[in-house]
Amino acid sequence: MTIPVNLDQKIKDVIKDICNRLINVKKWAINGSTSLVLQGIDLKPNDIDILTDRNHAYEIQEKLNDFVVEPVSYSSNGRYKSHHGVLSVRGVKVEIMGNLQVFRNGEWSPPQNPGTVKIKRLRFLGMEIPVVSVESQLESGYVLEKIKRNIH
Repeated sequence: MTIPVNLDQKIKDVIKDICNRLINVKKWAINGSTSLVLQGIDLKPNDIDILTDRNHAYEIQEKLNDFVVEPVSYSSNGRYKSHHGVLSVRGVKVEIMGNLQVFRNGEWSPPQNPGTVKIKRLRFLGMEIPVVSVESQLESGYVLEKIKRNIH
């Protein structure tokens, strides 16, 4: 696969770091704009989102504990709720989201995790990287939301 045009070297390095640290973690995938770029969508991501389930959110935090800025805890901001934590790896913001739910059209979505969305495995940087499929991100409304945000 050719290297995505809009993926900064710093983000590539962080993806490699994350994959090396999470090699034995079963349920996780890169989500959001970085995932879309890895699948050929022309965006300019500035962070990395990791989608997982509740239990693996805390396991991922343990594997990446030297980068924790905000420890994983269950939280909601009225638009999203999940077992959420924030890391800073090489200056790149990395968000962990376990059982992510999105408030849309007056109700919460079912929990999103690698067991409830379609995961693709891509070869990139000499590694196999799990990503949330474009189709799943279309279904969740993420892609449409991203397009609307970039228009305004």
